[in-house]
Amino acid sequence: MRFSLKNFSLTVLVGLLMILPACSPPPREEPVQPPAGATASSPQAPTATPATRTPEPPDTPEAVTFATTFGGERRDRGIHLLQTQDGGYAVVGYSSSPGAASEDVYLVRTDSHGEMIWSRTYGGPGIDNGWDLIETEDGGFLITGFTDSTGAGLMDIYLLRTDRDGNLLWERTYGGPGDEYGWAMTATTDGNYVLAGQTTSFGAGLEDGFLVKVSPEGDQLWSQTFGGEAEDRLFSIDRSADGGFILTGTTRSFGPGSRNLYLVKTNSAGEQDWMQVFGEDRDDVGHAVRQTHDQGFIVTGYTKSFEASDYDSWLVKTDETGALQWQALFGGPGDDRTIYGEPTADGGFVLTGYTRNFGARGWDVFLVKTGADGQVEWHKNFGGVADDTGYTVKQAADGGFVLAGETYSLGAGGGDLYLIKVDQEGEVPGLAAPTQP
Repeated sequence: MRFSLKNFSLTVLVGLLMILPACSPPPREEPVQPPAGATASSPQAPTATPATRTPEPPDTPEAVTFATTFGGERRDRGIHLLQTQDGGYAVVGYSSSPGAASEDVYLVRTDSHGEMIWSRTYGGPGIDNGWDLIETEDGGFLITGFTDSTGAGLMDIYLLRTDRDGNLLWERTYGGPGDEYGWAMTATTDGNYVLAGQTTSFGAGLEDGFLVKVSPEGDQLWSQTFGGEAEDRLFSIDRSADGGFILTGTTRSFGPGSRNLYLVKTNSAGEQDWMQVFGEDRDDVGHAVRQTHDQGFIVTGYTKSFEASDYDSWLVKTDETGALQWQALFGGPGDDRTIYGEPTADGGFVLTGYTRNFGARGWDVFLVKTGADGQVEWHKNFGGVADDTGYTVKQAADGGFVLAGETYSLGAGGGDLYLIKVDQEGEVPGLAAPTQP
């Protein structure tokens, strides 16, 4: 049975999450880019707009909330974030505001209240994007993404290492004569790193999922490809409890649809243990994967299958062998896309992405908290009358949640990095929810 959310309010939405019964899964698009806005004709150094936040009462750090933007006159986008060892935040993405090139890797470092400490850009004369980052033991950062400013081919996987102040220590590229994109990475049990993405230079098909293991100095240790004769991409990676890796993305080589969700489990050497495909005969995308408290896996993404009128947000829960346990989707008659999700301390899940169904005109950031069974506990959205998108959410040390994305409604220019910190109920006291004008 399919629930329609067209005529229901956000409050009613919480009770209308659709849980689909488990069924046996059947034996060059990058992670979706939201609509671009107009850009100015000349770059401007990035600035931080004043944070909208509630003051922190004495001895109650859990009350710290804020919503703030960073950027200049052109596009500045937050893709991934983490909470740093000192309780602040680091956000990576890309910017066309401060650099002389079309896009540069953009790294913003803030304190625990969202106030900027510093920002840095990296890259050359071409396109340079940052899509994931890890804080190193010395407080520096490792960033992966892609570049056509340097390297062996048209586009190459890009890896940068900085010190704790954002100063560049070294940079590396990986790839062949074709296109390689790095979307995500994870640390390994032996002190190295594995990067996940896609390649047209190597593998069996038109485009294959691509894993590259590197040392702490960026030296390549091995690489692996995954896929069939068509286009197959890996957008997310997590280290599994057995020391191997779990990956998700999309496949056009396997499954019944034009694209299907692709889930791959490997051992510590990157050799495939198993793979599963989920979805029906339309378009089904896996955007992020994390191991769950019960040693299974949760995949977040979006789908046009299951009688969806447009894309619906999608959760897929499997056991440790990749067997489907349940799947859930929610949304309205318009477009809803979940870009990132992860387990929470209480055994549930938190998700972010963007929606056209609720809030103000255009895209709005949405934030969803579910229980362990995928049932919605609460749902929030953020933004204004233009396009606003969420790309990553993390549970903060105080039990609240911090999310990063991009806003065209707020800030200084044509798309600014958007950083929001909410409490455990998804609230930013004093911040009005977007509404239809």
